[in-house]
Amino acid sequence: MKYLATLYLICLIKVCVTVNFAHLCGYSLTADTFVECSTADAADCADLCDVTDTCIGFEYFEETGDCNLINAIRNVESNYTFCSFYMKTTTKQMTIQGRSLSTTDQMLQNLLYESQGTCPDGWRTASTKCTLKLSEEKCAEFASFLNASYSNGLCVIPLITLKPICPTDVTTWALKAYSDGYYCLKVIPRFAGSPAPLSYVDACQQACANIGGYFASIHSAAENSDMICMFFQHLTVSITDFTAINGGGSQGMAIGLISVTGQIVGNWSMSWYDNTTVTYKNWGGGPETTVADRPVFQLTIIMPDTFWHTNYLNFNAFFDTIACKQKARNVRVLGSV
Repeated sequence: MKYLATLYLICLIKVCVTVNFAHLCGYSLTADTFVECSTADAADCADLCDVTDTCIGFEYFEETGDCNLINAIRNVESNYTFCSFYMKTTTKQMTIQGRSLSTTDQMLQNLLYESQGTCPDGWRTASTKCTLKLSEEKCAEFASFLNASYSNGLCVIPLITLKPICPTDVTTWALKAYSDGYYCLKVIPRFAGSPAPLSYVDACQQACANIGGYFASIHSAAENSDMICMFFQHLTVSITDFTAINGGGSQGMAIGLISVTGQIVGNWSMSWYDNTTVTYKNWGGGPETTVADRPVFQLTIIMPDTFWHTNYLNFNAFFDTIACKQKARNVRVLGSV
């Protein structure tokens, strides 16, 4: 008994220094040809495609030298009898959440969405869908992962939308929307013991970095309120147990407000550890001018009075949580048609 072994190959032809074409040996393309000519070899055919507007692939026949340029590709299918198709590749990866693709389907998706838009290149955006004027027969030829349908003379696929998510450990970070974008917030326990050789500020940053974030900055009343709510959830004593500033008997949350100079000499001397500008202020009785018993800046903490305190006496006895933050990232998701 004889067994037929099929070898599927995808190799690259590089043209100049910028354009690559994948040789899809063992695959066929459902595509439109718009130029037919003859070239000396596949490399010359690739060169011709590279300099021809709208060309995204070609079919080359070694026996005859026929070079057919392609300007639309709807599907890539496994077919061991073919070894003549070449498809342009792109370094721009187009990933859509919830869509798991084969290597060739991912190549096709990258090519169709090369401009990284919400619709494939050349398609029109219409509210929740992408449309292309095309025959019903050709619309049915699109790869199944594109979810193409036909309606009123148009080929229709779902519009891609951007959804913000927390980059790491999405179940424990709180996703929040503010005027300057989406951010993820988290309050964590302080590190154990002394931070030496790090400063308290650098140790807080390191603790946040260990979970994928950074020492939090606060830029609005809404963000401050969210941080305080999360802080209150970590309190182990009643808020009513809080005593006067410099008194004691409660806990604090460290935030990334630092002194630019290392000295506390006024509001103008403060900045955020993440290098963002101080655009919102909620200081409680400070920043206080440096006095003899508190010569240098150590840490800014929020106490249960909800204010920021930059020169809290014996701060180490009251600071037991750290505010962390990270920028939310956008993932692409499919809308509904």
